[in-house]
Amino acid sequence: MSTDTFESVSIWCNFTDGEYSDTKLFETDNIIVVRYCGQRSGRNDAYVGVGNHFFLKVEKKYKFLGNVIHCKIIEVQKQIHKSVEHNVNIFELVIKKKPEILFRIKHDAYTYFRWKKVGQQHMNGIIRHTLL
Repeated sequence: MSTDTFESVSIWCNFTDGEYSDTKLFETDNIIVVRYCGQRSGRNDAYVGVGNHFFLKVEKKYKFLGNVIHCKIIEVQKQIHKSVEHNVNIFELVIKKKPEILFRIKHDAYTYFRWKKVGQQHMNGIIRHTLL
């Protein structure tokens, strides 16, 4: 994972079929194994890695579940979006569970973890942060 001047990366997921079909593969009391679809553009895929904060959207709220302890690309999948073919990285992530923290909105998570948004307009998927 490249760090540049960034201090942290968060990964946001919802485990629903749709534009990105992220899937929970396995879960124990201590870990969750996830099949996570990278970005169509691949722009922030290089930042997916060990130490990332992992969040799950559940019923319009966001849960912090833990941190990535293992990450690998398991395949590159061809996907068509708006008639354009993209090669999308599919990651296997192992997340070490931490006590769940529930946030009403993403900005609440930013405040809790003392992150500021840096140079990106989106707040979905793979997000790089610096500390306040």
